[in-house]
Amino acid sequence: MVGVAVLIAAGCGGDDGGSGGDAAAIAEELSERAQTEFADRGEGVFVDTGFMSYCRAGSGFAEGVFAELGYTDDNAPDGYELCYNVNDDLTVVALGVTSMSTGETTCVRLDASSGELVAGAPDVVERCSP
Repeated sequence: MVGVAVLIAAGCGGDDGGSGGDAAAIAEELSERAQTEFADRGEGVFVDTGFMSYCRAGSGFAEGVFAELGYTDDNAPDGYELCYNVNDDLTVVALGVTSMSTGETTCVRLDASSGELVAGAPDVVERCSP
């Protein structure tokens, strides 16, 4: 069994009047949910969604990985697309939050490839990939 240590890097972007602050907060919540699910399942890998890019916006949260993370169509953040993208060996996941109004994407990467779960800080990116 792989031991899990969670290291969270601080440093969210502040609310600059745009969506950056909100997206960072949503990305942190998504990251916390993914870390909890990862630890509770105890398999040492992230969920295999069966897709290269697994994203939902507005609906579709009642099943699949987002349901496993505790999201529903009623509690998913309005105005944002959430993405859960894992690498081929399921040891790294990129969690993306894209504002539907601005198109800006905030990404958090979780990496368990070393046997420890390491969480990066939310960062605005062009593309959120593992």
